[in-house]
Amino acid sequence: MWGDRKEAWEDAKTKNDPEFQEEMNQLDKFLENNLALMDNLEIFTKEFNDLRGQFVICSDRVYRFIGIGDDDNDYYYALYDGRKITLHSCVGRITPLKGYILQKDYDEMIRLAKLNHFDQSTLWGNSQPEEAAEFSRKHKEEITDWKDARFILGPYWDLN
Repeated sequence: MWGDRKEAWEDAKTKNDPEFQEEMNQLDKFLENNLALMDNLEIFTKEFNDLRGQFVICSDRVYRFIGIGDDDNDYYYALYDGRKITLHSCVGRITPLKGYILQKDYDEMIRLAKLNHFDQSTLWGNSQPEEAAEFSRKHKEEITDWKDARFILGPYWDLN
């Protein structure tokens, strides 16, 4: 079915009407830049590169966007709440917070994550740097050992 549409599209683009040609050129340019032409992994890769390490809202919770995972069925946002990674289907959406809330409020979220998120080497206010670094390393190793899924982008642990 798509083949017939594609042939009709190509035939229409070669029509000898200059006004129609210009419309087709404009439409082609629009489609080249439109996400509709990107495959899903390209869309998720762009989203990950734009938002990695940032705080986002998914469902009714705030997380850090640390990666993209997949399994045999779907792509997933890998979201971290300071203790565990939650996989949310990329069919859903995430909402970025950076640039949408006051910068001082976002900076406070980062400050608190540095003190409280188990992946941060500044955990516990950096009062025990060696212990915190070792705890953080073991924690990240433990929570990324997935049985049925894998990271295809990430994990990205830096706060952004």
